[in-house]
Amino acid sequence: MSRNYGRIAFTDPVNDVQQRYSSREFYARHQARTHGPHGADALTPEVGQFLADRDGFYLATVGETGWPYVQFRGGPPGFLQVLDEHTLAWADFRGNLQYISTGNVAADDQVALFVMDYPHRRRLKIFGHARVVFAEDDPDLIERLTSPDYEAEVERGVLIAVEAFDWNCPQHITPRYTVAELEPYLQDWQKSMPADVSFRRIPVMFQPQWVELAKVYYTLEALGDEGKLSREVFIDIHSKGMQLWNPAKFYDWAATKGLDRKKVEDMYTSFAMSGKVNRAKQLAQVYNIQEVPTMIVDGKFVTGPARAGSHAAVPVVLNELIAKARAERPKS
Repeated sequence: MSRNYGRIAFTDPVNDVQQRYSSREFYARHQARTHGPHGADALTPEVGQFLADRDGFYLATVGETGWPYVQFRGGPPGFLQVLDEHTLAWADFRGNLQYISTGNVAADDQVALFVMDYPHRRRLKIFGHARVVFAEDDPDLIERLTSPDYEAEVERGVLIAVEAFDWNCPQHITPRYTVAELEPYLQDWQKSMPADVSFRRIPVMFQPQWVELAKVYYTLEALGDEGKLSREVFIDIHSKGMQLWNPAKFYDWAATKGLDRKKVEDMYTSFAMSGKVNRAKQLAQVYNIQEVPTMIVDGKFVTGPARAGSHAAVPVVLNELIAKARAERPKS
């Protein structure tokens, strides 16, 4: 907890509740240890490194009606930048055109940020004052905040004058893992995969946009390029902001990778493609898939990073489940 955090967060009503639940003495001692002149707290190198690895955060603002509003902001890793020890900034990308957060800070610049690291169950809270900078007013700043490899329209920049920050305890933070974080462990495991085991990927479609991405996957698989290009699809979507769920953009992208655009389009729109997508949907329902990545062994054992406890534990658990499945099969 930074020095200024308690001054902002621990109001009299908050202190009363802390007193009721016997935590007031602890926080009062902490505030006494951090006593000093009033003023904004400086960001530490630890905060800078933490933010450099993040690809999203939650932003809280308050509108003129008095209602709070929380919005997720995402981008390539490190898009939330530390400009100096008192200032954060990010490029604000074109979104759903509601502009609630942008409008709110025009009237009340006080904001809070929640920055999550789900795999390691870490959470950073930040208080600050926000200032919106439009591209035409400071093109140099916008250029500094823009990632040239991220395909998204930058409408403005946002500067945060940081007042205070605090690291939360890991209690009740459910570990969540991305496919990108798990992939290196899976690739190493596949190199030593038992000879009697086959590994097959099946797209899961939690929302309509993912149906188009499933078609992307099956198109590349049918053309024999899935192993070579699926990783590039993932990187170009998540790190470069490419909208490959748009069929025309996917066809163009595929052509840049040396594929025949006509063959790609024909496969993408084929009747066989509809069958593959429907089969994937059915399997997701049969196995009651609630999160990705999830792995099914022999049609009955389920695991994944959250169940295994970490990315590194997944190959170990997979081998254990494979051995169990092998042992339960009838002897020939």
